[in-house]
Amino acid sequence: NMRSIWAVGLVRDKLLNRVKDKNSSSTKAESSMDMGELMKQISSQTVVSLGIGADDYLAASLTGEFVDAVAEDFADIASILLKWHAECKIENSKPTDMRSQEDIDKPTDSLSVTPVASKVPGEGVDFIVPRAFRIVRADCTMDVPAPLKNRESRTMKDVMGMAQLDKSSGVFAFPPEDVALLQEGKKVLMVQIGDTGLQFSREMFSAMTVEEVLSLTDKNPVILSFTMKEAVGRQSFDLF
Repeated sequence: NMRSIWAVGLVRDKLLNRVKDKNSSSTKAESSMDMGELMKQISSQTVVSLGIGADDYLAASLTGEFVDAVAEDFADIASILLKWHAECKIENSKPTDMRSQEDIDKPTDSLSVTPVASKVPGEGVDFIVPRAFRIVRADCTMDVPAPLKNRESRTMKDVMGMAQLDKSSGVFAFPPEDVALLQEGKKVLMVQIGDTGLQFSREMFSAMTVEEVLSLTDKNPVILSFTMKEAVGRQSFDLF
């Protein structure tokens, strides 16, 4: 935006000389007029106009409506420019958020999907979207960040091992009798992937890579629901 400065110092002398000449001629005319002539002049006028503060009003209007700053002296222009420059730097350093305050305060289950740049040796720069897993069992939940690097090689067993370090969430607080039956093979722990309808056993899910699980849904976070089910009592054979 363009700004303007009224440099009073550049025109002060001319203005003062003009006002001085005007006041001088007006003073001479008034001094030569006696009371009788003054009364005669006033009575001959249909409307008598008196200017009250007109000059001050015009000066205030000029500085308030038409110029952004007034420099009484020419040297003040540099100070005004430096002040504007400092204000501009402060304004540009403030973070901008185009969302409304209502949108900012609104709770959301979605996580940020801002891509993160990752430099791949010999292949340039790759962009990775931050993802997370939300583990759910009964009324217990916890969130675990998905690894950003090596998603194709890291398995979900690594992610679950990191999640088990949190003992306060209650997600892994299964009843001891269920855990005993799980170890005996009489129960099986199933993991459902969000609303995809896909369920995997603990053994199969642990062997899956992080990238394989993330590719099953575009939701963020990816919901992982734990359920304990009765195992089939019949003998199973290795056919593949």
